[in-house]
Amino acid sequence: MTGYSAIVTTMSGDGLVLDAVSSIITQSLKADEIIVVVNGSEVCGQLKTLLRECSHQLVILGKNFGANYARNIGAERASFPILAFMDDDDLWTKDKMSHCIDSLASCGSTAGVMHAFFSGQSIKSNTKVIYLNKESLSNRNDMGGFSSAVISRKHFFDVGGLDERLKSCQDWDLWLRFKEAGYSFSI
Repeated sequence: MTGYSAIVTTMSGDGLVLDAVSSIITQSLKADEIIVVVNGSEVCGQLKTLLRECSHQLVILGKNFGANYARNIGAERASFPILAFMDDDDLWTKDKMSHCIDSLASCGSTAGVMHAFFSGQSIKSNTKVIYLNKESLSNRNDMGGFSSAVISRKHFFDVGGLDERLKSCQDWDLWLRFKEAGYSFSI
């Protein structure tokens, strides 16, 4: 697995997303591309300038189609085998992606999803493969949400991406489909 696409979705296009994108740009393992999907709002000039200077993509949807649609559009536009999703109000620690990519690589070809949970400025756990059974995932979302998800692009599309009809629990739905397809999870 080489190369990753960082995908940031935003509704506001304001200063929060600038900080999020800046935390991607300063990663020790640089993103091969950054895709910002603006889900319906105006975009501040600073964001346009920042992305243009870095030769990255800005996708403006024009109206709010929902977070799942925006994330799927970002994934479709991505050119690299790893998708790193981020919300506009999140920040990544400097080494987040190097830890995540190492963790996915250590899991082998069935690695589908990697999550890095943070405590302050440090990652509490990494490169631990967990095997969730369908019954466990059926009762609760042990994997958590999208803001820290790093996903194999191939596996994401193999299971159909995010269900755009869902208003909530779309991450949980995706994890269930990953599990049914036999993909492993790493925390």
